[in-house]
Amino acid sequence: MVDTAHGRLRGSRRDGVDVYLGVPYAARPVGPRRFRPPEPPSARRRERDATTPGPVCPQPQPAPARGAVQDEDCLHVNVWTPGVAGTHPVLVYLPGGGFVAGDASSRVTDGARLAARGVVVVAVSYRLHAFGFLDLGGAHDPNVGILDQVAALRWVRDNIDAFGGDPGNVTVAGYSAGGNSVATLLAVPEARGLFRRAVVQDGSAVLSLSRSTTGAVACEVLAVLGIDDPSDRAALERVPAADIVTVAAEVGTRYAGVLPGSLPVSPETDRRKGLTWTPALGKSLPQRPLDAVGAGAAAGIDLLVGTNRDSMTMISDRVPDVDRALLAAHLSDHLGDHRTVEDVIGVYAEDLGTASPRDVLGALLTDLLLAVPTVQLAEGQLQHHPGVWLYEYAEPGPTGRAGHSLDTGLWFDNVARSGGERMRRLAARMADALVAFVSTGDPSGAGLPAWTPYSSEDRATMVLAGDSEIVNDPHPGRRRLWAAASLP
Repeated sequence: MVDTAHGRLRGSRRDGVDVYLGVPYAARPVGPRRFRPPEPPSARRRERDATTPGPVCPQPQPAPARGAVQDEDCLHVNVWTPGVAGTHPVLVYLPGGGFVAGDASSRVTDGARLAARGVVVVAVSYRLHAFGFLDLGGAHDPNVGILDQVAALRWVRDNIDAFGGDPGNVTVAGYSAGGNSVATLLAVPEARGLFRRAVVQDGSAVLSLSRSTTGAVACEVLAVLGIDDPSDRAALERVPAADIVTVAAEVGTRYAGVLPGSLPVSPETDRRKGLTWTPALGKSLPQRPLDAVGAGAAAGIDLLVGTNRDSMTMISDRVPDVDRALLAAHLSDHLGDHRTVEDVIGVYAEDLGTASPRDVLGALLTDLLLAVPTVQLAEGQLQHHPGVWLYEYAEPGPTGRAGHSLDTGLWFDNVARSGGERMRRLAARMADALVAFVSTGDPSGAGLPAWTPYSSEDRATMVLAGDSEIVNDPHPGRRRLWAAASLP
């Protein structure tokens, strides 16, 4: 049992860890609260059963975890704690899923093994796609999904001591879209002071849209739904959630080809794949994360950031007929006058050991969307705070590549029994490193080689693999290539 500011919770105990599931951190975002910023939860007199996961936000894919249902009433957290006695560091985790899918109750990111190491883990469910990022214009804030995350951090500040957590020692972490969210929170004024450390795992720091783009997307969504006036609250509230999911997916797919960072599929048809439902610049996000961090918005926050070596091969492997013409089509917005396509292929061929257009495309997309912005985020933070650490995940998976999300469970020490001793050992070391960072701001130790902070001189990077090692500036040619390039 724990008593929070909003009532008593009854959880369960598993393998020496206390678990509280489906705990509301905000009021139900339904009816008049749909598409609006979160409001505080109401106090509850009766004891609440916190032994069952809460719903996930309605999404195109089936809810993957533990039989979770889909419902708009999705603003809840799951908490794993080593015990309410004592004061433990806190890890707040934001799931990924491209801002269109995601689940705080996934087995892959179950927090029990980290809690057993002495950390309170809080996994956050937040609104996705149109529910979280539909731009209704005017004074409306289109980033309610990000504001959900801020509300969860406020809930942690006000309640985590009841779970044995230290509200003054909070780390926010996230993978993929969750990592994008963490980078965004570094630039959100309302989030300042709510966390002490941040972990961006294979997430982009450049996917922020303009209000003109998000407004155009919203206009089409509303038109398909048959709503003429975005201020017509009654009409907005009447639309079934399932219709919003369907239309958001359809319009999102159509608009993906005109957004920054869109990925080419064919230069002839200009069909592309990109992220439509992402944070927008505006009231809650006045600057792009890279610009805000470079200007000191995250001063004083310890930062651990990294990418997977072959992350975007999940896109390049599905692109038909990759050739130099396609590479040229994607590079046209980024090269400027000082490089040619042949220059770029030469740099990647030297780094990869192959000039295969498909291999070059995978590495190119990884750099433009993830790796290069990650380094720029680290270097921007270095101007204001020395506690910056960089990693690259490089352990190959079944395809022979270190692909996107392959390491997600390893950070939680959650590895399938079929993973083998090498992966189990790597998972234990990565989880120990994460716990060390959450606890002290330094991921060193934990069975890994000595992990030195990142600097613009050495660019020390922990290459995580079965045989991990520190490498200074692991991809110098590629880094220099894009040092002054126009990113998405």
